[in-house]
Amino acid sequence: MFYDMNKLIEEELAVVRRMLSEIKGRADVPRGMSLYGTATTNGISYHLRYLEDNSRKCRFIGDDMSPDVIKIKQLFYNKELATRLEHNQKLLQRVEGKFLGYDAEHIDAAIGENYRDTTGLVNKNPGFMSRDEWLEEQHTSTLPSPEKNHITATGKKVRSKSEIIIHNLLTHMGIPFKNDVDINLRTESDEKIYRNADFVMPCKWGGYVILEHFGMLDKEEYLLRAMHKIRIYGMNGYTLNNRLFISSDGFDGSLNVQALREMIEKLILPKVAV
Repeated sequence: MFYDMNKLIEEELAVVRRMLSEIKGRADVPRGMSLYGTATTNGISYHLRYLEDNSRKCRFIGDDMSPDVIKIKQLFYNKELATRLEHNQKLLQRVEGKFLGYDAEHIDAAIGENYRDTTGLVNKNPGFMSRDEWLEEQHTSTLPSPEKNHITATGKKVRSKSEIIIHNLLTHMGIPFKNDVDINLRTESDEKIYRNADFVMPCKWGGYVILEHFGMLDKEEYLLRAMHKIRIYGMNGYTLNNRLFISSDGFDGSLNVQALREMIEKLILPKVAV
């Protein structure tokens, strides 16, 4: 899965239970207690209202800085915190262990052997893009870009020396990929847009893995575009170090090819259907 929701629920329950345990006995507001503040020329004066021998009492306890006032405010804060924690605990307990994973691995396990795809032609990420768009070889980027005057080991023209290196590394490792593909995505308002992806690879659990290389992060306008692109990817299920991987040149134009190779080999290759 992109994430294990049942595990997240379990971890959140543990946090809630620990917090409830920590404030136990420090969130019990006596019946009939309330704090009443009156504005004065010197600030706010506080009176405490409470029950004593079944009779209502009221006494002055100080201003904002009074230890007694702070103590009462802390007590009421703890009470509201405990109320919310108890509510969340009951809610989480009702759904604990009941979340159904919706990634390809869980879907395949549930639908039965006769319905599992072995051809790679079933679109296992239908919520984000159609397989027809992926299969259309001519559907490449229409965005303006630097001239492709660098040639890879396989004779393909690319824009930069960094792309040559990545292209050659992916080819050497036997990873199937497409270069400069317009991916069909959606915005916050559900508007259909395209984003040019540097390297797109089929994921073994369905859908795709994307590697983006950014070469000019020292330039503010380029950096802002890159950040927006990453955000749109995330909204469409391509989260960092899961379905989306990023590399970049150094601010001086350098590239650590060893680190790049290790990222592809150890993080990307295990996810790709080779």
